[in-house]
Amino acid sequence: KNFLMCLGSGSVFRDLIKLPEPYKGQRDPLRPIFLKEARQYIIDTYPSEIAPPLKETDDVVEWYGALSHANWRKEKKHTHVIIGEDKDLASNPKIWVNYGRDGGFFKQPQAVLIQDSSVSVGTLELVQKSTSTETKGTGLVWLIMQAFCFGDSSDNYHPYLKLDKKLRNHIKYGQKEAYIDFVKLKTPKDVLQKAVDNMALWFPDGLKYLAHDDAEQDIDTYTWMSDVCYPVAYMTRTSADVADFRKLCAYFKVDVSKITGNNRPPTFPLQEEQTLRDNLETLKRGISDIAE
Repeated sequence: KNFLMCLGSGSVFRDLIKLPEPYKGQRDPLRPIFLKEARQYIIDTYPSEIAPPLKETDDVVEWYGALSHANWRKEKKHTHVIIGEDKDLASNPKIWVNYGRDGGFFKQPQAVLIQDSSVSVGTLELVQKSTSTETKGTGLVWLIMQAFCFGDSSDNYHPYLKLDKKLRNHIKYGQKEAYIDFVKLKTPKDVLQKAVDNMALWFPDGLKYLAHDDAEQDIDTYTWMSDVCYPVAYMTRTSADVADFRKLCAYFKVDVSKITGNNRPPTFPLQEEQTLRDNLETLKRGISDIAE
């Protein structure tokens, strides 16, 4: 049987991220009555793999996608096709089949080839619904927008809506604004810089908030982006992969000066005593000249 079922359960590393609210914390704790039996049936009946401790099924699936993409870069041949409905699967390079349906029709009737950022930053489209608009996309630009623009309500995270009102009331930014900001960007540096610049405007003085585990946070905006927003959205590509937004910014030479250390008052270098005395004498002479 040329397929593999991936399953997971229990706590994951994203539960430990200092989000304002628990990761996936809004979900009903009740589970289908025969969920345990159904899982065991799949394990007993079909080729399957269980996610290791602290990893999600989405991560395991992405590892196979990354292996396939590596083979594609080397031999121009994919070894795996990733099948799933979760929109998190739209970020990393791979061949993706989305079986989800809407009103009896496939949401995505064709398989999608997602390129890595050395080829393309990805795709974006703005879909008009009856009462709202929705942005859909693939690749790096989709990952960055999901992490830093509109989050994921099904996983209970957002770059600003979960924060106290005093931190977010001034932010007026939705799906349409995000689409306009990012749709014309063509390089990874431009995509990353736009996200950083937005965050610098939204949180010019860093962030103070209470995390879901009651730990008080006083962090600069760079830490909010790199340690909270990015790793909760990023799907790992190997079992040892660490979501490292700082490394990404450094590699593409993104200017992060406005979001680094901005939760602290500016400091000024102390001058030597003799320098201060010289400056004072200069000031005195200036005042004396004006008085004369």
